[in-house]
Amino acid sequence: MGRRWQVANLTNLLGFIACDQGDLDAAAGYFRRALPITQEIRAISMTLDVLCGVALLKLLQGDLIQAAELLGLALAHPLASADVKNTAEPILDALRAHPSADTVIIEAARARGAALNVDTTVAAFLAETAAD
Repeated sequence: MGRRWQVANLTNLLGFIACDQGDLDAAAGYFRRALPITQEIRAISMTLDVLCGVALLKLLQGDLIQAAELLGLALAHPLASADVKNTAEPILDALRAHPSADTVIIEAARARGAALNVDTTVAAFLAETAAD
């Protein structure tokens, strides 16, 4: 499990770096590669961290609702670590500060996200990015 965890962690970090550099296609690819590994090794907290990266990607793509839902899932999940919260909170702050953000809509989406299933959410992202 050790090496696979390291590969998933590094791949996730490369996704965040790609987001920072504005290379959203590369970021999607990195997150797409990291998620199955985190699920295979049952590293739920890391899966949530990768989903925070996907939330950042969605924010950068202008999909504020999906970003809020993903952050709601990550922050509300019972296995969310302090690291996940430290990753999610700055993204949530950026989401709330987005010029198009409506606080009521964002918070409603975040509440919906808290009820999402991790496996279903991961599968949906993988299916969405497989078409790209």
